[in-house]
Amino acid sequence: MENRQRSAPANYSIALLVIVAASLLRWLLHPWLEDGGLAIHLAAVIIVAWLGGLGPWLFAQVLTLFFMIVFFGKPPDEPEHPLRVLVGLGVFVFVGISVALLSQSVRAAQQKARLTEQSLRDADRRKDEFLAMLAHELRNPLAPIGNGLQILEIAGDDMQLREEARVMMQRQFEHLVRLVDDLLDVSRIARGKIELRTERLALGTVVERAVEAVRPLIDGLGHRLTVELPTEPLCLRADPVRLAQVITNLLTNAARYTDRGGRITVQAQIAGDVAVISVRDTGIGIAPDVLPKVFEMFVQAQHDLSRRHGGLGLGLTLVKSLVHLHGGEVEARSDGLGKGSEFIVRLPLQSGVLKNEGPHAQSEPDVRPRRILVLDDNTDAADSLALLLALRQHDVRVAHSGREALQIGSEFQPEIAILDLGMPGIDGFAVAKELRASANGAAIKLVALTGWGGADDRQRTQATGFDHHFVKPITAEALESITAPGAGRA
Repeated sequence: MENRQRSAPANYSIALLVIVAASLLRWLLHPWLEDGGLAIHLAAVIIVAWLGGLGPWLFAQVLTLFFMIVFFGKPPDEPEHPLRVLVGLGVFVFVGISVALLSQSVRAAQQKARLTEQSLRDADRRKDEFLAMLAHELRNPLAPIGNGLQILEIAGDDMQLREEARVMMQRQFEHLVRLVDDLLDVSRIARGKIELRTERLALGTVVERAVEAVRPLIDGLGHRLTVELPTEPLCLRADPVRLAQVITNLLTNAARYTDRGGRITVQAQIAGDVAVISVRDTGIGIAPDVLPKVFEMFVQAQHDLSRRHGGLGLGLTLVKSLVHLHGGEVEARSDGLGKGSEFIVRLPLQSGVLKNEGPHAQSEPDVRPRRILVLDDNTDAADSLALLLALRQHDVRVAHSGREALQIGSEFQPEIAILDLGMPGIDGFAVAKELRASANGAAIKLVALTGWGGADDRQRTQATGFDHHFVKPITAEALESITAPGAGRA
């Protein structure tokens, strides 16, 4: 039995039994051992020190002295040899303390190893659960997308059916993109690669943007949403996109984990020099044992097979990380299962008054045809993008290798080059350098369209001379911005 499984009284009881047994053994063997029986007590004390530590060892020392006097009428060793007594006692004490300390060190190391091993097992288990959930969540949008493709194939001239299939596929595609974006955001935050683009902004505007994004989900589930904002604007210095993501994630969680027809309240108020944003719901609540871990990665409040709430369980991890990057704090509260929950975000306020810039005049987009080169070693990706651009009346050429892109570029003289980066042989960076060095290279708009979206990747494309950096898949709005003349770097 290990020491960690015994109580202190048990350790002292063992010390008493060991010393009593050693004293009885020495008393029985005393005629033969005479004064050489000290080794028996020394061995007993060492055993106690190893099993119990310093406290039981000291107790054993006192017991040994007591039994030596009771059984033999004197302490160990002859009093007429004081040096021998001192040396013996010194060895006795030194060995006992050394063994006790060594025992405690060994047990501490074992305990630390056990805790580390358990932590690794828990992390590995949560990782396996997360991967299984990830596979499930990725299949969810892929299934209706596949169904939609079949519907489009057999719908014929039924335009209403084709439109319903298109809308459904678009919705599932956007859901799939959000899943991948969440994964990438968590990875970037974990590696410290995420960058905030802060500006002075009104909190109310961000809340309205987040509510607008989640409104279809809330209305679809029949929830009643209440938004309570102060009359005076709350000025913050924050990244508007990331702060909206924080509130959107909290609202999405509230909607998903609240039974149909529930109530959700968003409230913002001032507390000293801090803005306090609260998202409260009447949902399923959070169990007390889960509440301290609710912001951890790979931790889910529910592990039922139905998975009716969906999602990867990364939303709250992102919320905590993004709030901390803004210099704020986030807190979760719940009175238990079935009693709803509340998430409170605290962010530092900025002094001063926001300028009302008013509406900006919008100019009509320039839709004149452009000469565009598309490079991607993924044939389907390149051809489908070229088709989209051609449908917008642009003149498009497609290359599936860097060498082919350079050959087409020298003859075609593109105004815009949309380049994938990671390819075998001549990659997108090398192609960009060659195009930029060509006769009309200064006039070419170079666009990186890639799966690499980290800060280091964007710095590298900018250093190479790219004008834009987009992460796949590209949106219709981004395509329009690329083909618009005079667009600056992004």
